[in-house]
Amino acid sequence: MAISYDKEQKLFHLQTPNTSYVMGVCEDTHLLHLYYGAKIKSYSVVMENFPIREHRSFECEDISIGESYYNLLKKVDRLYIPLKYFGDKKYFEIITLLSSNFNLYIYLPTILRKSYIEKTKEIVDNSLNIFNIKGIVISHISQIDLFNHYENLDFVGNYTLNIYNSNSINELKNMNINFATIS
Repeated sequence: MAISYDKEQKLFHLQTPNTSYVMGVCEDTHLLHLYYGAKIKSYSVVMENFPIREHRSFECEDISIGESYYNLLKKVDRLYIPLKYFGDKKYFEIITLLSSNFNLYIYLPTILRKSYIEKTKEIVDNSLNIFNIKGIVISHISQIDLFNHYENLDFVGNYTLNIYNSNSINELKNMNINFATIS
């Protein structure tokens, strides 16, 4: 695997024989995911689709996704977005754009603390009313009962449900899980 780092633009580009992963250093404190997918020769194609102000120094709020970036994602049939982004107003615009272009799913965390269950339900309810959501990714068996009252949504069983064989899949189908990620 090749790893390159551009000090001026603060970009990491990891390449395997078939894939590329591009990340930027955001505000000198954390990494920002910019691209993962089919191998690209240069991260310049990613930078063309992520206009960043201030001489391309990373300020997280300054990133917007260009329309041509979606051409890279045309083959994506389901896009899973973690729950935490639906509850954060600064991601409203990007989630609106994504939900109008893709089959968007709310990806629930594996661990959902008891004190956070009502807030999670509220975020999911609000998101379903605002965005074009196709389904929910269930990460723990207890989450099925929390959301099974939604009739027009797909439910995806995450790999964390430890699905190992057809018996597991059949039981999840009986619980209204439409798709599953195999462990």
